[in-house]
Amino acid sequence: MLFERILVAEDDGDLRLALADNFNSLFHYEVIQAEDGKQAVAKFISQRPGLMILDLLLPKLSGFGVLEQLRQQDRLKDTPVIVYSNLARPEDIQKARELQVTDYYVKSQIAVEDLCLRAQKLLAEKSITDENRNLRLNSLDVSREFKAMNYLSFKDFLKEKEGEMGMIIRAELTGNVADNNAMLLSLQQFLNGATTIGQKRYAVVKTSEEEHEKYISAFNSGIIWEKE
Repeated sequence: MLFERILVAEDDGDLRLALADNFNSLFHYEVIQAEDGKQAVAKFISQRPGLMILDLLLPKLSGFGVLEQLRQQDRLKDTPVIVYSNLARPEDIQKARELQVTDYYVKSQIAVEDLCLRAQKLLAEKSITDENRNLRLNSLDVSREFKAMNYLSFKDFLKEKEGEMGMIIRAELTGNVADNNAMLLSLQQFLNGATTIGQKRYAVVKTSEEEHEKYISAFNSGIIWEKE
């Protein structure tokens, strides 16, 4: 299971709480909250989050000021930053890009839950990149087994791989909802089992836009959804 710490820098209390609730309920992430720019800088340095959601129109210190301060101290190296702002002018987006933000979303153009899903994907991909760099993860494509086996056979197949360290599992959904639910349950149980023995495993599951909406709320822990 992926456990991550996220910093949400947002002066709107209701929106800040909505983001925190979604990250917690969907992915069980620890969420640090900052209501102004100075708090964001201080908490980023002290708490070392894996990702930051940043509003640009913050009191005391703007989001641009936060980025400038942290960049000057080389604090943002290898840490994804997602700007979530009402500012939609091209010059504001360009300025944020120049400060090396990872993604930029205008609040009126994306729902809170969709933003959280995109942040989760960024974190999971970062974890895989870091682990792959440090541990040289093995990658196992189980798409054929996923489609051909029943629930118990697939569960036994995964159990045979129990001893393999640091594994990326790749799979592609079938068209049958019941089969997919059973297979995804086995896959997620296998991923979650890694926490008991100190291993890290991740699954990259390929799916269509329609299928993604069916499964994301139930299956997310350690799973990166790759849309067709």
